[in-house]
Amino acid sequence: MLSIEEIREIIEKGETGRVEFKSDKEKNIDFAKEITAFANGPGGYLLVGAEDDGTVSGVSNPLKFEEKIYNICSDSIRPVITPELWKYKIEGKDIFCFYISPGFSKPYAILQRGRERYYTRRGTRIQEAGRDELLRLFQTSGQIHYEVTPIIKGRYADLDFARIVDFFRHNQINKIDISGWNGDKTERFLKNKEVLVEYQGNLCPTVAGALLFGKKPSHLLGYSGITVTKFADTERDYNYVDFRLDKPIMNTFFEHGEKEKSGLIDEALEKIKSIILEKSSVVLKGAVRVVDYPYPEESIREAVVNAVAHRDYTISGIDIRVDIYPDRFEIESPGKLPNTISIESIRLGAKYYRNQILVQYLKEAGFMDLHSLGIPVKILKLCTEYTGREPDLTESENSFKITFYPKKKTTVSKVEEEILKLLRTSAKPMKTREISVALGVSKRTIINWINRLIDRNMVEPTSENRNDPNCRYRLRY
Repeated sequence: MLSIEEIREIIEKGETGRVEFKSDKEKNIDFAKEITAFANGPGGYLLVGAEDDGTVSGVSNPLKFEEKIYNICSDSIRPVITPELWKYKIEGKDIFCFYISPGFSKPYAILQRGRERYYTRRGTRIQEAGRDELLRLFQTSGQIHYEVTPIIKGRYADLDFARIVDFFRHNQINKIDISGWNGDKTERFLKNKEVLVEYQGNLCPTVAGALLFGKKPSHLLGYSGITVTKFADTERDYNYVDFRLDKPIMNTFFEHGEKEKSGLIDEALEKIKSIILEKSSVVLKGAVRVVDYPYPEESIREAVVNAVAHRDYTISGIDIRVDIYPDRFEIESPGKLPNTISIESIRLGAKYYRNQILVQYLKEAGFMDLHSLGIPVKILKLCTEYTGREPDLTESENSFKITFYPKKKTTVSKVEEEILKLLRTSAKPMKTREISVALGVSKRTIINWINRLIDRNMVEPTSENRNDPNCRYRLRY
């Protein structure tokens, strides 16, 4: 419950996307629209007895009005909504604050003249949900799966059959060679796998089929690829170079299993790494050339895969965006988080698969692990260890974004640099005694410097017990 001081502050600040003022004289239908719009979105506060300009008008008959609102919620809204009610006295007048939480049974509708009407909130305005918005609400609720929707203008020939064959032949869970099957058997198989669907006598790709195997997915789905943009400055401006990637997700392979052509995910990773490489240092470890990237490669890969797997494909006209700045790296995926998931729950490992078919294909192709370690381990933990700073997770009205920060260039002392150089060129991890002899420095001094390098995530022991006489040390990355 909000304190009276917080209510006064809300009234003073005025209406927002999550705050609405109403007179108690409003029509029942207007209250119903506000309540369903809040429930279909992120929730909000309906203050009754406060006018649009912040004037406190009060509720004239509190008992009767309370009954009226709860009757509206039970009789006119489906599923039924039960908002919390908090009552206040301001300037000697009754003020009602109804808190409507984000609904767990979206979408919510008003029963109006024998039909259901759906409303959403855009800023401080209420609007009836259009087709795409309604589709997203039903998808969020799990009542429909957009992935299996037929692409009516598409045909079987719009899919790259070589990629389909290669996916099943090199499937990491259940390998199947369909290359020698006849047409009817192949079509039945791909319908069962939800790559194709029958629609009005035509065999059409599903949304999932087009994304995974379409020769040109954008011709079937509009903007469904990835745009990688390199900015020269730390703010978004016109000084940039961008690359739009429009490919099917799946790779093709040579007969022996080596990758032949990259799909969308691998092509995006190759482009991102080529840009980031410009800011990376390269060293020789023995005879091997090692790139010291400013970001952990595994985290970048996980973020790109997640964006492709979990974006909202009902939002047309926009790609996944990868923006690379001198001081950060951002991946923004169209579509807000589902109503059952929050930023905090993601940090704790909560999972939700908006595109369940797509996720299953990505797991079978090896892009996603079966345990879904995802954001908590592969992004937050790994980045914090590698760069010293945790990535930011942010949600806007229609997107979810991860912002990575690069590893800070660490200044090292002369002795530290000599230790790092020695470990870098050594064929195997070294004991402190070996380092001491090689550098002509006492073992106690080497131990002190090694401990500092461990604290800065630059060196790691091979044993959990550093007192173990067989414990050796190696570079952390």
